[in-house]
Amino acid sequence: MSEALDCFRDAHSHEPLITDRIWLGASLIFFTAISFVLNLLLLIITVKMRILDKRFQYHVISLIIASIVYLSADILDLIPATVGAVHMPDPWNIILSSTDNLGYLALMFTNTNVAIDRFMSFYLSKVQQSLASNKTAYAFFASIPCITSVLITVSMAFEGCYIHTDPYKLTFSYLCSTCIFFGPLLNYFGYIFPGINFLLYGLIYVEILRKQMRFKGVANANPEDRSLRQRISLVIQFSLICATQFASSVCYYILPILLPNSDVAFQLPMVFSVLNTMANPVVTLLLQARVRKAYMTIIRSRSISLMNIFFIFLSLALFALCNGYVSPNVYRRVLLREGIPERQIPNKELELLAKRIDQARSEFDVKFAEAEFQVAVRRSYRWRFPRVDQRLALTQLGRMVNAFNLPIAAGYNLYYNIRSGYQRESMRYDGDFSKIHKALEASLLREAAKYLSPQELGLLERRIRELDQRESRNIQLAYQLTRSEGIAG
Repeated sequence: MSEALDCFRDAHSHEPLITDRIWLGASLIFFTAISFVLNLLLLIITVKMRILDKRFQYHVISLIIASIVYLSADILDLIPATVGAVHMPDPWNIILSSTDNLGYLALMFTNTNVAIDRFMSFYLSKVQQSLASNKTAYAFFASIPCITSVLITVSMAFEGCYIHTDPYKLTFSYLCSTCIFFGPLLNYFGYIFPGINFLLYGLIYVEILRKQMRFKGVANANPEDRSLRQRISLVIQFSLICATQFASSVCYYILPILLPNSDVAFQLPMVFSVLNTMANPVVTLLLQARVRKAYMTIIRSRSISLMNIFFIFLSLALFALCNGYVSPNVYRRVLLREGIPERQIPNKELELLAKRIDQARSEFDVKFAEAEFQVAVRRSYRWRFPRVDQRLALTQLGRMVNAFNLPIAAGYNLYYNIRSGYQRESMRYDGDFSKIHKALEASLLREAAKYLSPQELGLLERRIRELDQRESRNIQLAYQLTRSEGIAG
């Protein structure tokens, strides 16, 4: 494991929850596929059909390329880490994740570049016309965001400021790298450039209102009025895109503050960022009638197979999921990390039951407390599995698999293998926690022996013993409450 992955593991107390893998993985796959298709179609429309302004299309192409570059980080690194528990080591983690930073910067700079272009068209029309008349100069002007993004990303690498995919929080992170200068700078960029955009578009809307008053009562056939309407349409279009980009940036920096100690605060911005890449094609589709018509023309024709694109994304998702099922590294990493998870021991429920029994005034109160204990324990893990027996064996196994938080396929595989190792014995134990607990530990060690070296297996055994010693009071309480004369059902 690389140093960065070790650092992320030390900073995070557990593997990602299965629920997080499901909702985040499904969201990323669904929205990434849609965004990729919409951007690809808009690129074809812009390049081949040339229905947009000949000069302004350079800005549109810049936004499309930035979006596709950003999405490539999701496709190549974040989605496999989310769905298949793939831990990409360095330098591949850095290389693949850097496209996230590159695409993000290119999107932000392009939005500001468009705002400057629109501002010049209203306030410095002669300068803008002179720039637009020179194809080479305008192409260079439109490419400044992409060039700047590449230069900043390369400079960050020289400082040692790398972005990684954090496979534990399921997000892109600069946490385990040296970002003395560029870390705060990127934070400032997230507010400075949207602020510039809002200022420029605010001035543009003031000028639009002034010109609207000027043309009030003039026939719509006025050529200058028609030109103004076209420019207003572009202003509305790109101001909406800027607002979407700003909302995405704010979520990235604000949610961890609003939701401390919550992984969702780091995962939601990943979904919002993908939605941000959809802003350009979606807003263009809504506001440009000719673009809508072009979309329908391409979809009806067979120049591009949308089904093939969706098939590629589905194949990637299945590959990532299968990796979690067949890769020994997935089991090896989790067994070494978790051992017998503490969450399989129902501490809170046991303590509450002991308190209720101490306060009981009759035999009915005791039985009622015991019944509530069983219900509470069964509700304390998120996933229900087929019954192993009629007692707490199911609860203990469910807690263990749930605490490992493996991918779905891998989690079921580990559950099935361990269950088969102790099922016959545990059905004779009639819910006795002491015997079930030991059988579960032995079965887990037999399964772990398939993936771990003798030294690693010894380490796992020591961790299990340490946990047993640390939780001895609760384990002894569970022994008393689940022996044959204890809870009967």
